Amino acid sequence: MQKGLYSAIQELLPECEQRMCARHILARWSQHWKGIERRKMFWDCAISTFEAQLRRNLDKLALLGEGISNSLATLNHERWSKAMFKTTSKCDSVDNNMAESFNAWVLGTRLSSVCLKKLGQR
Repeated sequence: MQKGLYSAIQELLPECEQRMCARHILARWSQHWKGIERRKMFWDCAISTFEAQLRRNLDKLALLGEGISNSLATLNHERWSKAMFKTTSKCDSVDNNMAESFNAWVLGTRLSSVCLKKLGQR
């Protein structure tokens, strides 16, 4: 469903920086690379502030398994690692917690109003 959205944004806003949620990247990546230490190292890579720090963290991650660092590098770290984000953007969030938090709040309000309407119909 989002593939159409992705291509539409590329067509309409070709210069726009497109990011991916690090939490979703982690979920996909950790299907092959399990373990708490690997998860911690992934987050160290995601929140790295500078490219040199990202490289160091990827090197540390490589010590946890053969091919592990390369598999993460193939996931286009320009879109999920803070070190690679453009400096013109004022938001350095690497996940979509803000959007999910808002959606949860709206859902709660929406459910309350639906319940109230149903009670009013009785």
